[in-house]
Amino acid sequence: MTEMQIGALMPHFGSFATKELLKDVAVAAHEHGLDSLWVRDHLTYGPHGMEDPDPTFLETFTTLGYAAAHAPGLGLGTAAIIPVRHPLMLAKSAASLAALTDGPLKLGIGAGFRDREFAAVGLHANLSERVDHVVPVMFEVLRAMRAGEAVEYHGTYWDFGRTEQWPVLPPQTRLLYCGTSPRALRLSLEHAEGWVPGRITVPTLKRRLETVSPDRDLDVVAIPLVVVAQSKEEAAALLDLESLLEYANEHKWLDRPAGGTFETADDLEGIVLHGTVDDVAAGIERLRSAGATEVVLDLRLSWAGAPDLIGQLGSAIGRTKWSAKDGA
Repeated sequence: MTEMQIGALMPHFGSFATKELLKDVAVAAHEHGLDSLWVRDHLTYGPHGMEDPDPTFLETFTTLGYAAAHAPGLGLGTAAIIPVRHPLMLAKSAASLAALTDGPLKLGIGAGFRDREFAAVGLHANLSERVDHVVPVMFEVLRAMRAGEAVEYHGTYWDFGRTEQWPVLPPQTRLLYCGTSPRALRLSLEHAEGWVPGRITVPTLKRRLETVSPDRDLDVVAIPLVVVAQSKEEAAALLDLESLLEYANEHKWLDRPAGGTFETADDLEGIVLHGTVDDVAAGIERLRSAGATEVVLDLRLSWAGAPDLIGQLGSAIGRTKWSAKDGA
C-alpha cells in the first residue's frame, strides 16, 4: 500500500492571514512530519459564506516563498493557480520559487470560476473558453519551460515569439489539473501528471478513479475541510452544516448518498473530515483507499488553533501511515 502524503493549507486569506500565523503553521507542519504546504490563488477574493468574510488575500508565490523559509525541505503546492498571469510570467515565478527553495513543487492549475478576476487583467474569456483554450496553453508553456525548451504562442489570448527562460522549472516539478468534474480528470490525464479534485466525497473519488488505468502515475490531491473536537457531534456543531449540505446537493458532479440527498455531516466525508483526531485520521485513510495520493488539511474554520491541531493530527496521521505500510 502506498504511503499517503499529508499537506497543510496555509492561512494566507481572511483576517488570520498574518506573517506570524503563516510562520507558526509552516513550522508546525515541518516539526510534526507533514510533507507539504499548499496555497490557493485569487486576484480579487470573495470569501465563501462558510468562512471568515475578511477579503484579505496574500499572493500565492510570495506566500509559498515565505512559508518555505520556515519549513525547509517540505513540498510546495498550488491548488489552484488561475490564469490571471501571463503564462511566461507564471513560468518565471514558479521556476524562481523552485530555485530558491528545497522542496518538490506541485503546480495545480485550474480555470477559476469568477469571470471578474480575468476581466480585471484584460482576459475576457468565459469558463468554457478558459477550460478549452487558456489553461491548455499554460500547461504547454510550463511543460516546455520544464524541459528547457524555447516556446512561442500566437493565439487569441496571448501572442509571443520564441522565448527561453532560465532558471528552468526542475524536471521533477509536477503539473496538476484542478477541478471536480469528470472532464477535469480527463484533462488531467491529457495535460498533466496529477489531478486535484479538491473537496470531493470518498465514494465519488473512488468511482471516478476506477476509470483510470492502474499503470498511470497520477498524483491525486484531496483537500477536505478539517474540524477537530472532542467528538463527531461536537465537531459537526462547529460546521456551517446547512451551507455545506446545500453546496453538496447543488453540486452536479458528486455521487449522491443512498437516500438521494446529502443530509448529515457523515454524508459529506471527503468534503469534510470531522470529529476527534483519530476520526480525522481514519477519514484520511479512507481517502487514501479511494485513490488519493495526498491529502491537504484545510483548517480554515479553525485558523487560530491551526499550529496545535497540526501537531495533534501529525501524531494521529503517523499511526495511520504506519498501519498502511504494514498492511494492518
